[in-house]
Amino acid sequence: MGRKRVIIDKDSNLFLDGKRYEGTRGLWELIVKNKPETGVYGDNDVINYKKIVKRTGAMIHQKNPQKPAGNSQGYKWVNFIQPIWEKHSQEQKQEAECQKKKRNVKSKKRNFKRKKHK
Repeated sequence: MGRKRVIIDKDSNLFLDGKRYEGTRGLWELIVKNKPETGVYGDNDVINYKKIVKRTGAMIHQKNPQKPAGNSQGYKWVNFIQPIWEKHSQEQKQEAECQKKKRNVKSKKRNFKRKKHK
């Protein structure tokens, strides 16, 4: 699933990075169906599904990490994955801005030291 190895035991539980996700009917409905049946999954199933999607990177395009994977018009994308993607994209932008600021600070420090030693 995505970029991570997911182990499934004989009871249909999922293991990802050492964490166990109970393999409920609702969680499996969310994982395998393009349009999950509303009455089958509950809030905990949705929470676990979103965690799994995020941890595995299943919403990220394999060849271009700046693009989402899959059909962005589909029911599952719009109702479940898009909010995860939007949050992920925002976090990536914030991280890039933070790294840029750190580089600018280091550059200014280097320039200041050079001027000081002249």
